[in-house]
Amino acid sequence: MKNWIAEKFLRHEIWALRWSNKLPIFALFFTGTLWIWGLLPVLLLAPIFLILIDKVPLVFVLIGFPIGLAALFFITPWFFRWYFVAVGLMFGNQRLANRKQLDVEKRLQDLR
Repeated sequence: MKNWIAEKFLRHEIWALRWSNKLPIFALFFTGTLWIWGLLPVLLLAPIFLILIDKVPLVFVLIGFPIGLAALFFITPWFFRWYFVAVGLMFGNQRLANRKQLDVEKRLQDLR
């Protein structure tokens, strides 16, 4: 199951890169569609957290804050890498996008 999800995510990254290369002015929009992969688990778990928060609010603060901080630690470099790829395409620099596309295609090939 995990390989299927990783493959779909990598295919989405390639889709975002290809469309960003075709329409560089919308590169931020195409790379912004990658956020659905990060928001989907949050949206699926939010109702459970909202139901349980009345029962043990301190536990959610003590557990949720470190988990959120760790997530930010890993998400921030990923976000800014994609941001610089998109902005580079918008200003006509395809070097970062080409390097990123080769990297994503290599990871997809390794996954198979």
